[in-house]
Amino acid sequence: MSNKNTPKPLSVFQHLLKTVLLPLVVVVLFLMIILPIFAVLMVQSATEKSANNLVLSIEKKIDYIQYSMNDIASDPTILDYLINGDNKVAVYEKLYAISNASSLKPYFYLTNSDFTIEAVYQPSYSLAADKILNIINRERLVESAGRMLQLSNSRIKSHFSPALVFAQAIMNDDELVGFIIMNYYSAQVDDLLADVEQTVLVINSLSRIIYSNNNLFTSEERIKLQYQFGNITWYKGNLYLMRTHSFSDINLSIMTLQNINVGTQMIQGVLIAFLFTAGVSTIVFFLFRKKLSKDTFNMLDDMFASLKNYRNTGNLVPVTVSENSMTDYILQYNALIEDIEELITKNKELTNDTTIAQLKQLQSQFDPHFLFNTLASIQTMIEVDQHGAVDMIRKLATMLRYSLKQSEGNKVVLKDDMEYIKDYLALQKVRFQEFLTYDIDIEDDNFLVPKLILQPIIENSIQHGFTGDRLFKILIKVYHIDDDLVMLVKDNGRGFRKSRLREIQAALTHANDQSKHIGLFNCNRRLKLFYGQQYGLTIDSILNKGTTVMLRCKAERK
Repeated sequence: MSNKNTPKPLSVFQHLLKTVLLPLVVVVLFLMIILPIFAVLMVQSATEKSANNLVLSIEKKIDYIQYSMNDIASDPTILDYLINGDNKVAVYEKLYAISNASSLKPYFYLTNSDFTIEAVYQPSYSLAADKILNIINRERLVESAGRMLQLSNSRIKSHFSPALVFAQAIMNDDELVGFIIMNYYSAQVDDLLADVEQTVLVINSLSRIIYSNNNLFTSEERIKLQYQFGNITWYKGNLYLMRTHSFSDINLSIMTLQNINVGTQMIQGVLIAFLFTAGVSTIVFFLFRKKLSKDTFNMLDDMFASLKNYRNTGNLVPVTVSENSMTDYILQYNALIEDIEELITKNKELTNDTTIAQLKQLQSQFDPHFLFNTLASIQTMIEVDQHGAVDMIRKLATMLRYSLKQSEGNKVVLKDDMEYIKDYLALQKVRFQEFLTYDIDIEDDNFLVPKLILQPIIENSIQHGFTGDRLFKILIKVYHIDDDLVMLVKDNGRGFRKSRLREIQAALTHANDQSKHIGLFNCNRRLKLFYGQQYGLTIDSILNKGTTVMLRCKAERK
């Protein structure tokens, strides 16, 4: 007769839970915590090193501007020119020599004390000109005679206006005789940051962004970082490592932000932990095999056989129940199989709806920067050409109606989509004027294509390819080969370095959309959702020669 106080023997699973699974859970939790922290520390170290190098480079540029302005302000030839109007050629030689001595070649204005421009060197596409010398900036320059200032040009912010502007008063003893203004355009700052992968923000004394190499941070936006913990901050759904350096003499700050893919690091940690768990569990299983009863071990074999059958055939087969210590667990296992079968059925029913929802989400992007720039162009056009402004408003309204219009199956006739593209390019032509030209060559426009599939590619071409120092050409070509439709967008713009091109190509292959080229990744994703993994887009580029993007889909006629 058994003693009532004798503890009930542990079942096999209870024994495994106590001796193996609980310790493994502790290890998994430990790895899930340690691995992300370790990854963040590594990224932080790399970010600080890169930020130090960047700040040092920018500091040298600012020091050179400061040195150059002091040199100009004390140069007898320039003083004589501003006072008496003599030696104009020598003044230009002096200013050009200072500009050419720097790798970024800053542009300049030289004015007299009344802000009348006496010497100027600016790019041909500049629309800013003497608007930099607005009333507010003039008052600041007069009040800070002899000291270099960073000026605000927010009232004329556009692609053709300077990104960074520095100025200093020129004094002859105690008499104000003129001003020297030196500036850099966005393209020049882009060249300086060409190999920098972090987000770089240039911020003025009012905490407003005056330059950014990341479209998430727009010019003149007041920087408001959320949930800041030391050097880690949260902004617009992304987690960043932050580094700030202030140039107090000119009320300017440089902020670098490194995106942290904590989620990816955590997933890797979890995978490693589970692989470790599986390996240890296998070893422990064989160690305990001899100690298991025959009936119990047969039950385990039946469970493994059931799982193997599902892996090979996709069919879930319940385990036959017999009376032993494993009966309760087998009943739970069979109940789990029934739940899984029900979930699989529901998942199949929801797959189509989920795919359509993803497509609509990817399609519903209308760039606010394009809308803002177009409205600004309309405002300017109203003053010089009212009929042209009316035509621009009509085109913009047509585009908005088309983008909001629901289409059956999220596909449209290529001819309709190209009307949208033509209006879009026409509005961009008004903005960039003679510096932009385009050609459209379509073999047959009666095919069905995903709605607005080409617009993000063309937008990317202008945004990342336009340099402003030469005619920018875009070629759009559509043709079909057998059962496939091919769409090409080609430009002669800035292009990409080989290393950057490889990164974009690799990201397209691995479906990674954490990039400032989100338009490319969305188009690639939409094509694959519509037609399958064998379709999508490819990109090729040569630095300073141009970029070609090819989209391939099924050739479906209306």
